Amino acid sequence: MKIDIGLFDSSSFPLDSPVVVDSARPDSEGIAMEKVFPGKGIKDITTEVLIEGFKKTDLGAIPFFMTDMAFVFFLPALMQASIDGQEDNNNLLPPNLLFELGEALTSILLKITKEGEKNNLFRMLNSTYSHEQKREIARFLVEMRDYNPDYPDRSPEEALQKYWGKFL
Repeated sequence: MKIDIGLFDSSSFPLDSPVVVDSARPDSEGIAMEKVFPGKGIKDITTEVLIEGFKKTDLGAIPFFMTDMAFVFFLPALMQASIDGQEDNNNLLPPNLLFELGEALTSILLKITKEGEKNNLFRMLNSTYSHEQKREIARFLVEMRDYNPDYPDRSPEEALQKYWGKFL
């Protein structure tokens, strides 16, 4: 499966905008994120870039440490990297490391969906993304659900049922 990256913003993330939440800056993941993401576009963030930039860190922590603005901007690239890692990562990493990134994204999407309009990130996704872009999020959740039908908390299915499935 491929996320239609062409549907999303083709600019670069502003150099003067924070990528990492303040509390994560001293962590190894936060340090790596500040090197990898600023000034990059979503087409620049590939599986290989993530593997190289986060060699000894937890890829699943990336979305939790991102500012809301960075999460909204880089979500398509992170979704695609997690899918690419499941399908074929050229034996660069065990597939479960990139699956952890997908699990983290799915967990966040479910959490913000449950909170709805009370959640700033949910409001940002809703106001920033078009129907077609939201369909790509729904397609990602379907891919995550189908990749692991025994998902521990059924979060892809629940997120689809609560909100994202209507964009399919």
